[in-house]
Amino acid sequence: MGERCPGGQGRQRVHVTGSQHGGQEATLLSTHIVLLHLGMVVTGLPYTFKGQLRMDEITGGSPYGATTIADDGHGGDRQPTQNELDGARFQGRHVARLAEALRRARVADAASGAPSPGAGGRTAEHSPEAMS
Repeated sequence: MGERCPGGQGRQRVHVTGSQHGGQEATLLSTHIVLLHLGMVVTGLPYTFKGQLRMDEITGGSPYGATTIADDGHGGDRQPTQNELDGARFQGRHVARLAEALRRARVADAASGAPSPGAGGRTAEHSPEAMS
């Protein structure tokens, strides 16, 4: 993997399935395996997003991540609901907050001289940035 390994970088995924119970969680969990293998930090859509608890509409979203449902039973032309869009935005802000916390931790480690995991699982002093 070497220099191509994307560890230390952030990603967000939003999945679409054909029905409410059409494999959204299985799809999200299967991609988590790949992301963990690449050294990425994985987070989902926390229950602090209250839209996950709605019972008044058929909606996507789970603790594993933001999702939407493509098929309304009438030809597959369903668009994401406001609740699903809000969930994706909430997860995006959540990911941004976590990324900022990780960045601050790296800065603090660098200032103290402590080794810090860098991109691809290398310690900061062995990263390409530190070697240049």
